[in-house]
Amino acid sequence: MTLHYPESCNNTPKHAFIRDIISAFCAFNWDFIEKHVSDDFEMHWPGEKPLIGKKPFLKFMREFNHPRTTFLEVESIIGHGLDIATYGKMEIQDETQYTFADFYHLTEAESLKLNKIVSLVIKHE
Repeated sequence: MTLHYPESCNNTPKHAFIRDIISAFCAFNWDFIEKHVSDDFEMHWPGEKPLIGKKPFLKFMREFNHPRTTFLEVESIIGHGLDIATYGKMEIQDETQYTFADFYHLTEAESLKLNKIVSLVIKHE
């Protein structure tokens, strides 16, 4: 898998944290994700039923047959207060390409724990 991140990922602990979260999702590292989401965590994909709660979210993620990401480029990470946004592009093993924008919400200003992610994904035709 090829991962590209902007140099600004190392400018703040929050940016580095989001870089690590994205990498963990791509690598299916659910143990890392589990340590960094709150018990009341919410995962939203617009147009789909949200996953509410850490346990249902992790159960779904561990059981879902995820395609392998072969390329991911994060073009930007922007953060302010409790909120962090990213966008970029990715390709999976069958060469399908996507553009994504993810919005992360932290539990507390100084915390590196998430309580919500909203993920918008657009498939390229």
